[in-house]
Amino acid sequence: MTPELPSISAIVRSYNRLDACLELLDVLQAQDHPDFEIIVIEQSDAATPAQRAALEARAEADARLRIFKHPPLGPAGARNAGWRAARKEIIVFCDDDDLPIGAGWLCAHAALYADPDVIGVSGREVMRPDETCGYGDRRAAERGCLAYGFFGYPTVYCRLDVRVDPVDWLHGGNASVRLSAVRAVDGWFEAMWDHEEHSFAFKLRRHLKGRQRLIFDPGPVVLRRKDIPGGLARGEQRPVEIHHRWFRYYHRLFGPFHLPRFLLFYPIFAALPLGLTLFWLWKGPQRARYHRLTRLGLSLGLPIIAPALYLRGWRDLMREKT
Repeated sequence: MTPELPSISAIVRSYNRLDACLELLDVLQAQDHPDFEIIVIEQSDAATPAQRAALEARAEADARLRIFKHPPLGPAGARNAGWRAARKEIIVFCDDDDLPIGAGWLCAHAALYADPDVIGVSGREVMRPDETCGYGDRRAAERGCLAYGFFGYPTVYCRLDVRVDPVDWLHGGNASVRLSAVRAVDGWFEAMWDHEEHSFAFKLRRHLKGRQRLIFDPGPVVLRRKDIPGGLARGEQRPVEIHHRWFRYYHRLFGPFHLPRFLLFYPIFAALPLGLTLFWLWKGPQRARYHRLTRLGLSLGLPIIAPALYLRGWRDLMREKT
């Protein structure tokens, strides 16, 4: 006998991508799960009346779809607005620039909760529908799948085609979690406009007991659409902004949750934001924005201004606390 699937709230965070959001709703409304709702946290400040009317018409025609209009809330704020509106047992996130593949996407997430110790699930991401495993070194990808290294650097590797059980954290999109667990830790830390997934993961890891765990499973698949304009444009951040984002990650998140390690190796943690800025400049999405000579100049200049960047980071942290 097939076990009954838990009910699901599919939460969509949308920001200045209403055309893409409507395309996503086509897929979500066609899901074959027997008991689900769709919650759209709509934060666009550049939407046309026609786009808004099309979204409202969807909600009027389908009682499973609810639209919540907000000013821009930030990534974590939008997640919190979504789960607080949810009425079902499992919440699953899908951003407006992603597309689930197949009508069984929600069922694929729900079926994994037949194990009562599975608290959250990250699914597979692909860059094209016919993609096989997206990594040449499969073993390294399995080791790094949604993991934290000793110095807290989070690795993703969500294009795998095999299960990894357990993992350390849940990716931002194509991820589901029991609503009861989200309530227990009060969701995401809204002060984090970057790395908000980890504000939830660090809290949740303290809450898990016994065999409770997070897993990666390749069953639920989404297509990542990197060419969709709008959103937060995180791939377009300048080097100074990248440094600031990593500085806040280590000092606002990783440090407080791993204080003995953070204090013992603090010189390394103080230098990591600069190293990661240079890494992202050469290996991350930012490498396509700058000519090679420009990247070289930035790489030579950043270490020189590193003390100023460090002091700016602490200044901003102190302002946040007041």
